[in-house]
This record gives sequence, C-alpha cells and structure tokens, in this order.
Amino acid sequence: MKKFLIGLGTLFVLLILALAIAPFLLKGKIESAVNTALDENLNADVYYDSEQFSLSFFKDFPNLTVSMGDFGVVGHAPFEQDTLAQIGEFSLSVNVGSVLSGSIALNEIILDRPDIRVKVLKDGSTNYDIAKSDETAVEERPEESSGGSGASFSIDHWEIIDGKLSYDDFGSQMHLVIDGLQHQGEGDFDQDIFDLSSHTQIGEMSFAMEGTEYLHKRALEADATINIDLPHMKFTFKENTLRLNELALGFDGYVAMPAEDIEMDLTFASKDNSLKAVLSLIPEEFMKDLEGFKSDGEFDIHGHAKGIFNDNQMPAFGLSVNVEDGKIQYPDLPTAIRNLNMAMEIENKDGIIENTSVNIPKFHMDLGKNPIDAKLLVKDLKKYNIEGNLKGTIDLADLSDLAHQEGLTMKGIYKVDISADGYYDSLTNTIPKLDGSMSLANGYFQTADFPIPVKNVGFNASLKSPEGKMSTAYLKVNDFKMTMEKEVFDASMLIQNFNNPSWDVKAKGNIDLGTMAKAFQLDSMELSGKIYADIVTKGKMSDLEAEAYDKLPTSGKVTLSNLYYADADLPQGLRIANAEANFTPKTITLSGLTGKVGNSDIAVNGKLKNYLAYALKDETLTGDINFNSKRFNLNQFMVEETEAEKGKAETKDPETAEGVVEIPKNINMVLNANIKETIYDEMTLTDLKGKIILKNGIASMEGLTFNTMGGQIALKGAYNSSNPKDPTFDFDFDMSNIDIPQAYKSLNTVRAAAPVAKNMNGKFNTKFAMKGSLLQDMTPNFDALNGGGDIKIKQASVNNSGLVQGISSISGFSSSNKTIDLKDVIMSTKIENGRVKVQPFDVQIGEYTATIQGSNGFDKSLDYKMNVVVPTGGLGDEANKVISGLLGGNTKAVPDAMRFKFDIGGNYDKPTYKLAGTESITTKTSSEKRQEDREQKKDVKDEAKKILDNLF
Repeated sequence: MKKFLIGLGTLFVLLILALAIAPFLLKGKIESAVNTALDENLNADVYYDSEQFSLSFFKDFPNLTVSMGDFGVVGHAPFEQDTLAQIGEFSLSVNVGSVLSGSIALNEIILDRPDIRVKVLKDGSTNYDIAKSDETAVEERPEESSGGSGASFSIDHWEIIDGKLSYDDFGSQMHLVIDGLQHQGEGDFDQDIFDLSSHTQIGEMSFAMEGTEYLHKRALEADATINIDLPHMKFTFKENTLRLNELALGFDGYVAMPAEDIEMDLTFASKDNSLKAVLSLIPEEFMKDLEGFKSDGEFDIHGHAKGIFNDNQMPAFGLSVNVEDGKIQYPDLPTAIRNLNMAMEIENKDGIIENTSVNIPKFHMDLGKNPIDAKLLVKDLKKYNIEGNLKGTIDLADLSDLAHQEGLTMKGIYKVDISADGYYDSLTNTIPKLDGSMSLANGYFQTADFPIPVKNVGFNASLKSPEGKMSTAYLKVNDFKMTMEKEVFDASMLIQNFNNPSWDVKAKGNIDLGTMAKAFQLDSMELSGKIYADIVTKGKMSDLEAEAYDKLPTSGKVTLSNLYYADADLPQGLRIANAEANFTPKTITLSGLTGKVGNSDIAVNGKLKNYLAYALKDETLTGDINFNSKRFNLNQFMVEETEAEKGKAETKDPETAEGVVEIPKNINMVLNANIKETIYDEMTLTDLKGKIILKNGIASMEGLTFNTMGGQIALKGAYNSSNPKDPTFDFDFDMSNIDIPQAYKSLNTVRAAAPVAKNMNGKFNTKFAMKGSLLQDMTPNFDALNGGGDIKIKQASVNNSGLVQGISSISGFSSSNKTIDLKDVIMSTKIENGRVKVQPFDVQIGEYTATIQGSNGFDKSLDYKMNVVVPTGGLGDEANKVISGLLGGNTKAVPDAMRFKFDIGGNYDKPTYKLAGTESITTKTSSEKRQEDREQKKDVKDEAKKILDNLF
C-alpha cells in the first residue's frame, strides 16, 4: 500500500511537471505557427512583446490559456503611419480535448485595454481592410483540405475591459469616439439555437457629422438577451434595455437574414421616460448647458419596422411621439415654456418612402403668457400635400428671457397667423394656398455685439397665395419703421411672383454714422456724420440675372453731411462738409462734395455709370469725375517708415506686391484735375491741370500741365499696374525754363542721373522720353531705365568743381577761372540699361574750351573723355621747358597751343583723371600767311605755264 501511494504521488508530480513543462516545450512551435498564420493571412504588420507571449494550463485548468501582451496591428500604405489596433493584453482559453476531437471549444476570450482606430479616407480606402485576397493568400495545404470537414467552433464567454474605439470617415465627415467600453457576453455557438446574453457600458460616447456634434461624451448602457437561430439566421430580441444618457428604450421582435434580404418585425418603446430624458439627447451644438434646465412632463415614444430591407426595398415603419403637460425652464429665469402638448405620428405602410405621412394634429405651448398653437399634416412626399397652420402671440421680452443670452434684450409684441392648404410641386410651380399675416409693435433690440438699442421697430406683413401658384404669390411688408439714437428709418417692400421674383422697395431715413461706429464698436477708427437716403428700387430677378440693369429702375438720392473719418491708414482724417448723390438706373450723379483731407481742401463732382453691374457682378465702373483743390498736400499721405517696418519690408516675399499702387482693372474713369497748388516732398506745383484716365489697370495722363521748379512741365504717358509684380511707366516730358538747383533738390532721377547738377546754376529746357519699370516701393528700377532727348542750356555754370583742379594737376596748365561755363549748349542724351550717355558738347573752363562726351551710371560711376585746347602760355615755365627739351632745345619749335586729351573715370565722389594724349597746334602770323599765299599762287602759275607749253 505504501509503495502504491508513493507511486501514485510520483505519477501526480510527474503529471504536474508535464503540465508545467509542456507549454515551454511547445511555446516556440506555437509562436512560430501564430506568426506564420498572421503573415499568410494579413496584409499588415503585427507586433507583440514576445516576452509576454505565454501558454499555461494553470490559469484555467484543464484548459490551455494563450496570452499575448502589447499586441498591435499597423496597416500598409497609405496607413503605414496609423495603428489600427493596440491591445494591452489578448488572451484566449482553449479546451484541449475539443481540439483533439475536431470541435474547437473556446472557453474564454479577453481583450484588455484595446484601442481600435478605424479610418475611411475620402477615396473610400479603409485601414481595416487588411485580409489578403484569395490570389495573395497562401493556398490551402492538401493535408488541411483532405479532412476535418466536421470541425466545429464554440465559445463560452468573451469580455472587453476598458476599451476605446474611434471611427473617422473623412468622406462623409462622420466621427465617432467611444471611451471606457466595458463589455461581456456569453453563448454556446456550438448549438444551432441558443441565447446570447451581453452587457455593455460606455463611459463616454461622442458623435459628429458634417461639423455638427450630435452627442458629446454621452453615457450608454445596454443589457440584451437575443435568441439566435443559426440555421435560419434569425435573431429574436428577448429581455433587453438600451439606455442613452437618461433615455431608456426596449426592443421586441426579430431580425432575420436567411439570404441577401433582411427580414424584420421590430417594435420599440420608451420605458417610463420623462421629458428631461429626451432633452438629455439634444446635441451639444444646440444645448451647451443642459444641466441648467428644469423640465417636467410626460414623454412617450414608440415605433415599429416590419418588412424586407434591401437595396431596392424598405420595410414599413412608424413612429409616434407624445408629450403631455411639458415644462422647460432655466432655474434663474422667470419665464418658462409651459403646457407643452404635442402629438406626432410618422407612418409608412408599404415601405415606399414617397407614401410616408407626417401628422402633427396637436401642438400647443405657452411661452410665458403667450399661447402658440400649430398643426401640420404632410402626405405624399412626392407631391407634398400640406395642410397646417401656425398661430401665436409672442412677447419678445419673454423670448429674450428664455434665450438666456448675455447682453441680449428684446421687447415688443410679435403676432403671426399663417395657414397652408394644398400641394407643393416644384415641377408645376404649385404651392399650397397661403394666407398669412405677421406684425411687430414697439420692438426693441439690443445685443452685446450691437450695444446701441434699436427702438420703435414695427411692421405689418402679409404672405398670400390665393390660387396656390408661385406666379401669383406675394409678400408685402408695410410700415416698417425703426429708430436709432433719434434717427428714424422707414421702408416698405412688395415681392411678387415667386417663379420670377419682382421687387418694389422704398427706403427713407437718416443714419448717424457716429452711432453706427459705437454700435459696431469700431474702436480702430473715428467715424461721425449723417447720411440721409431716399431710394426707390424696382426690378425682376430674371433681368438681374440677365444683367439687363437698364430694366432695374433705381432712383432717389443720398446726401452726406459733416462726415469725419480717420484710422491708422488715414490719420490726417477725411472731412466731407456736404455731398449729394442722385440715382437713376444707369447713373449716379455726384454733386456738391466739398471737404478736406487733412489740411487739403477738395471739391468733387461728376457721374458714375454701370454702378449696378459693378456692385453686383464686379463689372466695369465707368465715370467722369472732376477734382478741384486750392491746395493739396501729398506729403500728408507719406509716412516715414520705422526701423521695425523697414526690417519687415526686407523680409517680405519678393513675389508680393504690397507697396505697389494698383489701379483696379474694372475701373474705366476720367479724372479731370484742377489743383491750384500741389505740395509733393519739397516741390510745389502750381496750376496743375489735365486728365488722368484709369482703364484696365493703367493710369494715363493726357494734357497734364503744371508749373514747378521755376518753369513749366507738360506730361503725357502712362503708369501700368496690370501686372502688380512688375509695374511699368512710359512718359514724355516737355520741360521749359527749369531751374537746375531746384531740379537737383526735388527730383530723385536728376540726382541719380546727373549728380554734377548739385554744383550747377542756371536753367534748362528739354523734351525727354523715359520708360522703365518700378520696384515694389514705387521707385524706378534704374538698371532697366531707358529714354532720351535733347537737354538745352542757354546759360549755366558749374562752381567749385574738382574737374579743373584734377586735370591741372596732371597736365600742368593753369587757369585764373575755376568755373565751368555752359552757353547755348545742346546735350543729346540717351539712357540705356542704367547708364546716361551724352554726345559731344562744348563747355568753357575759364579761358579754355573743352569738349566732353561719355557716360555715367546711376551708381555714380564715370566714363568720360574730355579734350581741352590750352595755349602754351598757359602751361607755365616748367611745362614749356619740358616741351622744348622734347624738341631738341629748339624753342622756336614750341607750338602756340596744345590739345590735352583726358580720360575721366572712377565715380562722382572719387573721380580719377588720366592724361590720354596731347596734340600740338601751331598758329601763323599774317605776314607768314601772305608769303604762303604768294608762294602757292606762283606754284599755280608755273604749273599752268608748263601745261600751255606742252599743248603748243
């Protein structure tokens, strides 16, 4: 007996050891088999912690428990960066004996901390489609297909612990988030007919679609027992409850899927739900503070669906909703919705959606002391047979209290009484017969965004369609009135023929711009003044769409008085004392506009045409405007840049064109300017007259003349901003009697092109053409500047020039006069690609004549040649000795004058002088010239005598 017990104990120990050791011996093979199966069947990367891969008989003896830790699935392109599933621990318990018998029995499956993230892209791609297709999956092994046809599968229990689920469909803009999912269930899938029991809890569930959030962190709980008939694929609801927030529903009936069609016979109903339970489902988008509500009343909802559902058919369905003695109120407000009673029936008896009817035979509520009643019946959703009416009186003060919006105040009595009876059919332009009236008396409106109250608002309106046709329907609004800060505004409106709406609108009243600035809290600007409008407009929508604006009679006038406007871009302010605009369908006539911009007076009148097409269709606005001013100071519009602004300008994208003055392309206008005095930088222009034509993004000047810099200028040409990234100009200047010092001081182009003018005095005339492009700061691009013309100087001089000293230092000649004189000089000048090129012209350097030609750049670089004729007496003793030495000491051979050739280079600030060569010039006395003449005559006589002798 003792040996038996020892043997039995030894056997038991060996069995325990075998159970403990077997998983370790089989772990490698099982893990390898799992990896192979995953790789052969999934088009995804699967990862898990191999250290947490385990097998055990002891966790659920005698079953084998397989566990995997930190388990996850990541898809392939385009989802290679997205994790489909991440599970803290995945385990299943298998009945080993069932595997051997061919009937696999799973005792338990547990997902601990699963995080499932489903994504659907706009093109329909899904990250959960990871199963390999039949073509790519590994072919079934022969030994696997040769038998085992009787294998079965069953599971006793499954569980999800603390799960998360997100679903993002970017095509339909549908988003679902579930957090805190607890679920467990059980059922014997080895049986043909069995009960599946489950319990589900969701801590937070949010659902949004197309930007509207319908559920926000709502709780859900469901207990369900469903009888499953696998041979007939029939699922019958037994005991079950679905609770979403506070709304609880119960389901009864069945759903069957014997083939492709889905058969159903379902009913559902609320379970002792209050009105508050329904309000708990109101989307967060529409009810931010549900906890603030008090609600009472009885609520009942029930419905059914019976029939077949497939791609071409729907089941019959119905829904009933009833509310009795409802009440809704914020706890801190005196006004409540009381006596809320409603009955609604939605019925479809055959599954054809057009045969659905919606019937609300009863709707009543008291908004404070104001009763509102309505009823509605809609039959046939194809032709929409509608019968209903709405009648009520609303004290807007009660509605303001109910709205509970900070800063909102509403007052007044609003009445409505509308009835409808008939069909709506858009194909035949048929609408129900309408008979409605609306009115508002003693209205008062004020909001946080519009703090200036609008008072005494009132109107009477009627909406009618006596024949049930859109063509004879009309909306009429009479006696519309409102007051804002003592300013009264009146209007009336008639809209007829809803097929092709025509309108007749009249509006008259005053608008205080200062009040509007306060109302809209325009703190960044100063605005005051008054507008009076008296406008009548009529027309048809068809004419508006056809752009037949001449058939839209609009008339009336708008007057403006004492307007003042200033902001950061116009700190000097705009003042308009008076202005009047008269309207016709084609023209706005502007007259009597007088005022000031800063310290500049303005007077404007003229006409604008095609203004309706310009305002409504962005077409071209045409006009002819006269602009007059006694003194217009352009300097007040020129603000010096701060260092910070300069730094920003340096970092701007060169592709932008923020600094360019852009002429609108849809403006075709003539501006007739007459300005007595114009101030620009340090220039004063007087008697400026001419035309500026704006068209296609181009400003053209015609006949523009003015006096400045001591002379007169006539200007014609164009500034082209049609390409704002590369604005260009092309101008012809006719300048006469212009003072050279003033030109140098006033004109940047003169300073850049002729820096020598800094030390000049005198006047010049010129007809000069110039064209090129402008940089983004509206300064010329000198590298691409081209032009030319003759500059005529009657009398001028250059004082304190370093030129005389420079050439004297290398040539040795001297002059008692250091001034360079120009008299009756014509300088033929060209500007090509950033250089000013000058043809030869003569100047007087003291008692010497010099001829100059060459070019200089806008970068102040110099490249000139100058020839100076100097008598040898002006060279000095030392220079004459050098020349005599070169002639072998023959002082009689020293020439009477020398021509010096100089090259002038460097730049204007640091010029360089080089003696490029000299030429001797010998002058002859009168007696020498007479002796030479006698000798030439004698030679001629001798030659003639020879010719005669030869002939005879």
